[in-house]
Amino acid sequence: AGQFLVSEYFTSIQGEGPFAGRPSIFVRFGKCNLECSWCDTKYTWLFKTERLQRVRNNSLPEFLPTIGENVYKKSEELTTKSPDELLEIIDNAKSDSGGNVRAIVFTGGEPLLHKPQLTPLLPILLKKGFRIEFETNGTISPTGLPISDGIHYNVSPKLSNSGMHSSKTLKYRKLQELNDRNAIFKFVIHNRKDLDEVQVIITKAKIQPDQVYLMPQGTDPLEIATRGVWVAEQCVKHGFHYSHRIHVALWGNKRGV
Repeated sequence: AGQFLVSEYFTSIQGEGPFAGRPSIFVRFGKCNLECSWCDTKYTWLFKTERLQRVRNNSLPEFLPTIGENVYKKSEELTTKSPDELLEIIDNAKSDSGGNVRAIVFTGGEPLLHKPQLTPLLPILLKKGFRIEFETNGTISPTGLPISDGIHYNVSPKLSNSGMHSSKTLKYRKLQELNDRNAIFKFVIHNRKDLDEVQVIITKAKIQPDQVYLMPQGTDPLEIATRGVWVAEQCVKHGFHYSHRIHVALWGNKRGV
């Protein structure tokens, strides 16, 4: 099997979605096929000046300060790991928790870009008793990965507030393929326009309201708490789930949590 490009790995609690609060081993992969202006993990993919320029040009004005003027250095941000090395990292993280942490979150970047390398690894992890979550943007098919109750997809289709055109961010056939598995769909909400977009997407993709999780956009505790009140009210109104962003509420915009 091929090598993984890994950005970081750490043990924390899942901050979002249906398993929020669950202690988990996080493996953050490098590379992403999208370039969202408000992305808070640009260190996994923003290595080229032309990409930075594109992100800045497409961004809403309020996100420009968080984008900055600099690219990251790929050689400093990403390391190559073999499947065996990745298994060892996960086993060690489990041992360090006294064997108590039995959930893995594969995130990124976009983890499904590593699908060929992950395909043989997942059965091994399931056999070891791990529950697996993928944080994915919904543009890459899960086909080929094992079908199992132990694998869950947290799908985050990107709205126009990402600065990207819907032709790149919304792949309805892929959303359907994910919907056929254990999946929820979560959306970062910045304003009312975003809510209208969510309604269009879930109608078109035949996603049920109780599969939808709305999260407040923001990179610090005060911002998500303030916007979160309004988002929570909308969830009650539409039958959606509210997901706070526990890691942001507790630690702010910090890496490794």
